[in-house]
Amino acid sequence: MMTTLEEGTDGAGGAGEAPLVGLLRMALRQYGREIRRRLAEQGMSDLPRSGSWVLGLLAEGELGPKELAHRLGGSKQGLSRLSQTLVDRGYAGRVPDPRDRRRVLLQLTPRGREAAAVVGLAVQTQDLRLRRRLGASSAERLRRALAETE
Repeated sequence: MMTTLEEGTDGAGGAGEAPLVGLLRMALRQYGREIRRRLAEQGMSDLPRSGSWVLGLLAEGELGPKELAHRLGGSKQGLSRLSQTLVDRGYAGRVPDPRDRRRVLLQLTPRGREAAAVVGLAVQTQDLRLRRRLGASSAERLRRALAETE
């Protein structure tokens, strides 16, 4: 016997409705397209797709690989490869951790700060489009609901 999330549904929405996860993925792709378009306009199309997430975190301050992996929900090995790519392409640099000289922290370079600003503007643009499409109150309810899923 199949169990359901709510009585009368299969957890994927009603008949003919797209699953919420698919809709969230579509929205994320729209953000990604806007980010890549704006980065390309600035000559930064070499930023890896996942790089914008790292830049956003590093814009808040220096972080080590372990902290990055934890905050992004990825593996330390995967973040290590991505970090190396960001360093190689001039978006980030490595500095010794002042509290523990054996550790290394990642920080944004001037190019990385510029890319982070471009990404931030792209996200704001998509947020505004979404607010216009949904209306301010619906967009705010969506924001609150998604924030509660954490």
